[in-house]
Amino acid sequence: MGQGTWTNEQWKAINERNGDILVAAAAGSGKTAVLVERIISLITEGENPLDIDRLLVVTFTKAAAGEMCERIGDAIIKKLNEDPENAHLQKQLVYINRADIKTIDSFFLRVVKENYNVVGIDPAVRTADNGEVELLKAEVMNDLFEELYESEDNEGFLSLVESYGGGTRDTGLRDIILKMYTFLQSNPYPEKWANDILNDFDIPENGNIDDTKWGRLVAENIKFEVSGILDDLKGALDLINSPNGPESYKKVLETEYNAMFDFYNSIDGSFSSCYNGYKNVSFASRIGVYKGDYKDIAEMVKTLRNEAKDSFKNLGEKYFKVDPNFSVSTISKMSPIIKELVRVTLLFSKKYSDEKRERMIMDFNDYGHYCIKILLEEGSTIENPIPSKIALEYQEKYDEILIDEYQDSNFIQEMVLSAISKKSRGENNRFLVGDVKQSIYRFRLAKPEIFMEKYETFDIECKGKEKRIDLFKNFRSRENVLYSTNFLFRQLMTKDFGDIVYDDRASLYAGAVFPETDGNVGGSTELHIIEKKSYENISDELLEYSDAEIEALFVAKRIKELIESGYMVFDKKTKEYRKVQYRDITVLLRSKKNWTDAFSDIFESQFIPSYAEATAGYFDTVEIETILDFLKLIDNPLQDIPLIATLRSPIFRFTGDELVDIKIGGKADNFFQCALNYSEYEHKNEDIEKRLSEFFRIINEFRDMAEYTSVSEIIREIYVKTGYFDYVGGTYGGNIKQANLRLLIDKAKEYENSSFKGLFHFVRYIERVRKNDIESGEASITGENDNIVKIMSIHKSKGLEFPVVFVAGMGKTFNKADIRDSLLLHQDLGIGGDYIDYENRAKYSNITKVVMAEKIDRENLSEELRVLYVAMTRAKEKLIMVGSLSNIQKKCTGYITDTLGASETLSPYKMLKGNNYLDWVIPALVRHRQGEKIYNITGTENVSFNDKLYNDESCWDIYFHEKNEVLDMTLVEEVGSENDFDINSIDISKDYSGYKEVIHSRMNWVYPNINATILPSNISISEMKRNAYESEYLQNSIFSTDDDFEIPSFSKENTISAKNRGTVIHTVMEKLDFSKEYKAEDIDIFVHSLFENGTLSEEEANSVKGYPFITFFNSEIGKRVRNSDRVFKEKPFVLGLTPFQVFGKEEYKNIDEKMMVHGIIDCYFYEGDDIVLIDYKSDNATVDELKRRYTIQLELYKKALESITGHKVKDTIIYSFKNGCEIYL
Repeated sequence: MGQGTWTNEQWKAINERNGDILVAAAAGSGKTAVLVERIISLITEGENPLDIDRLLVVTFTKAAAGEMCERIGDAIIKKLNEDPENAHLQKQLVYINRADIKTIDSFFLRVVKENYNVVGIDPAVRTADNGEVELLKAEVMNDLFEELYESEDNEGFLSLVESYGGGTRDTGLRDIILKMYTFLQSNPYPEKWANDILNDFDIPENGNIDDTKWGRLVAENIKFEVSGILDDLKGALDLINSPNGPESYKKVLETEYNAMFDFYNSIDGSFSSCYNGYKNVSFASRIGVYKGDYKDIAEMVKTLRNEAKDSFKNLGEKYFKVDPNFSVSTISKMSPIIKELVRVTLLFSKKYSDEKRERMIMDFNDYGHYCIKILLEEGSTIENPIPSKIALEYQEKYDEILIDEYQDSNFIQEMVLSAISKKSRGENNRFLVGDVKQSIYRFRLAKPEIFMEKYETFDIECKGKEKRIDLFKNFRSRENVLYSTNFLFRQLMTKDFGDIVYDDRASLYAGAVFPETDGNVGGSTELHIIEKKSYENISDELLEYSDAEIEALFVAKRIKELIESGYMVFDKKTKEYRKVQYRDITVLLRSKKNWTDAFSDIFESQFIPSYAEATAGYFDTVEIETILDFLKLIDNPLQDIPLIATLRSPIFRFTGDELVDIKIGGKADNFFQCALNYSEYEHKNEDIEKRLSEFFRIINEFRDMAEYTSVSEIIREIYVKTGYFDYVGGTYGGNIKQANLRLLIDKAKEYENSSFKGLFHFVRYIERVRKNDIESGEASITGENDNIVKIMSIHKSKGLEFPVVFVAGMGKTFNKADIRDSLLLHQDLGIGGDYIDYENRAKYSNITKVVMAEKIDRENLSEELRVLYVAMTRAKEKLIMVGSLSNIQKKCTGYITDTLGASETLSPYKMLKGNNYLDWVIPALVRHRQGEKIYNITGTENVSFNDKLYNDESCWDIYFHEKNEVLDMTLVEEVGSENDFDINSIDISKDYSGYKEVIHSRMNWVYPNINATILPSNISISEMKRNAYESEYLQNSIFSTDDDFEIPSFSKENTISAKNRGTVIHTVMEKLDFSKEYKAEDIDIFVHSLFENGTLSEEEANSVKGYPFITFFNSEIGKRVRNSDRVFKEKPFVLGLTPFQVFGKEEYKNIDEKMMVHGIIDCYFYEGDDIVLIDYKSDNATVDELKRRYTIQLELYKKALESITGHKVKDTIIYSFKNGCEIYL
């Protein structure tokens, strides 16, 4: 095998042998290709090539394992095509099906199942799902707390409840125990770790803080912060000493700098030295007077000094608020509480483990711990794992262990894989691939320090048994994407901030080839900063938009510009440039909560097709909450909230007034009893009484059914008997709602496979899933490969690449909730928390918590920096970053001062104060030549010149936007006139009799546009359509906000109405694939499949059996749509129109206020750059009648499409199934 196109570093990684090899593979460096090629080399090259089952290949996702197997299989087939008689290759093709290429969890599970007798578990053991696990934990916790409350010797437990229970209940303590238990599971030896941390609290009350690890850690933190304060003061002095500096400030600044410098030097590693040195530093009350012309520089000096002064004050409040002796005393007093917490947590761990054994289940944490017991001898440590006899057998099985995404390993994984490697016998045989800059799973207890320890100690020259190879060439992105990434991270990423120095070896170098072209390609990296601050005269409508929606509107606008501008991307498949499409664009978000929905909704309103893989919010959807409330009611009807929610739902449709009437008439404490008593109410409403009777009949029927019926069947029966499934199918987004409802049946079936049974436990099962944020994304009906913009979290994007990337939400504040908890946990530091004096009902900040919060915060912020690196390196051709800030001008002034006095690397101390990504990106860009815009917005001159950074090869376009500019709205003028006055200012002694006519005129004034006050703010197209030919009928209903449907009766068989049949026809047309050619029988089979998968009921499917769908596909328009590669169906829109445009009535002609008109377009497709619009009709009407009825509707659809897409609608067509023809309008 020749080197071919492999770089020297890649070639080395493929062929280096004999030793533990760490491959530090930067983003886009082809690590997967290298890993696959190495495996192929191992099993095909040399005199004695290995069998593939002699390798253990560990990945961290099933998708990665599957992709690797596929790639290896393809490579073997390719080799066989070259040498068909090669018996060894033929054998590898067979062996690949049993090869150990799998996720770490899959490998652990296999080890456990092969050695179940060693750990004493039943061979029939199964893995519980997350919902069952959480429900079981809750039950075990309940049992444990009952035992502890009833125990005679429970004084320590009661003190623990008082300290951390959380008010009058003990839920706070339960959460702490579960948190501690989860944390312990990431340790190879949980019980040992828990007991070891207790030693940190064995301090006498009169002990010395300097003798504790806390005192030493505080001294390290203080020294780091004082160095940052010195940087501020030095920056201020550098400005003073510059040619135009304010000399009058110099004396005070020098005195303060020298005092701070002495303080820094006095810190000897003890807390006492910090405490004493702090008292010797003070800041002058005034800095002096400056009367020169360079006031902007003088202001920067004052800003830097004020920052130093504030930081010093905060330092004192954080560390020196209490005497060191008090800190020692509180640590000592916490000791019995912490010991009790550890005891109770370990008790919970044992009871939970026993219960799992009893039920013959495991959870994912058990895999690793069982493997530790199977593969390691007692006395093993992280630093010195001692392989067991069974581990030695696995060592014989594998000639090499290859580990992907090594930066995300934890200590359990490291110990297990070390034990089965041959390192213990001096034959290092691990191949480790990863990139610490992409380690973003600390929240899953990943330990990037495992990677870094090897990165810093393995030999870059590849000598000895521990070797390091760096892959730094990026084969994904255009040069400017890489230049931009390097420019930022060379300034930001350091050992203190990010865990690695972003030097030349960590930087990215271009390896991808993009052919030269005169087209609109590549371009600058863009940064768009939106001012969040609103103005007094901005409309209420504008104020209603959230930050996420504002950014989504901007991104939507920018996407349209890219699509319409002829921006080009390089297509790897065709090896040619083509116009950018929606599928080429991805929006990355750090936080999906609220933001994903905002972007999806805004994109939909702007007619931009999008796809977001939801990982949360499923149980918050209206349709699922409705059914869950119904189930809660069946389980226990005495719950007021589920009862009222169910009665108000579309299933029973009680109004708020009717529920009030029931409450008044029922005269009972709980609402269920009120409903029961209502029939005896003197002023009862007969209709309400009748509907309540029907409600009780249905609920009782389901309660009886629950005694003998599975939960999944109960849910299915609710859908059928109430008609709710059909109802949601007819509402906006009905197909996704029905998919969600079908998914709920699947979840019920999953639950039925658990160790719990019955509706009672299912309700609690779902509650635990919701509480613990277990991933339950909405059902998806959209394919990821459709021509749509993808919206995803940055974490989900890891390992992927996209031609155009928007990184949005860059001004969103980082989530720091985890460092505000009462108790904190850290692998190295142990446990820290507030000291609770429950007898005096007082809480004190404790040095253990302060130190730990600082440590955790730094680690979290370092991870946030790595998340930003992952986001930026997803882009292949164009990177656009978007964020919102308040008070941009003031913020940018602060960003400029943050760069003063800094070397090429910005101060880690300052960067660790960042609250969002813009707090890091903008200070870095201040020093770029195109960062002059940042200076311009502040009105200051560039005083932070660094030639290397200023002339960096990256190209940036930086824009600042006002909120109203993004919304494309004009500011609303303030209401008022010179004739307005304050009633309190009237002179009551004055004679106003002469104003009689004026007063009479004012009192009888009638609003000229009175008709506007009775118009709805929004209206559907169907209502407008009916208005055109049913004006009399609509006189009383057009302004109704109620849905114009009837819920199927519960007491009689339903038939499909003409309207509902029309809905079924539209559903079938939506699901049919317009790119295919059909026969009539094919369509009947397809319709039946819609019944089988639950999309249609049997009655609905039968109602369209034999319907002439085939006439559409055989028609001229059917052939045209089949030939288009851009077809869109069931697309909603919103359009602003005046009442005159809507109704065409003269009385509305002078009303300028717009109404929101909404509708759903059946189908449209592109022919070239023009659009063809189709609307299907099943009406029993002539061609002329259809034209008369629907011309208004179709004209509005056409207007909406042209307005939103920017493309001309060349044909507007009604397809009439009744007449079997297309009708051109």
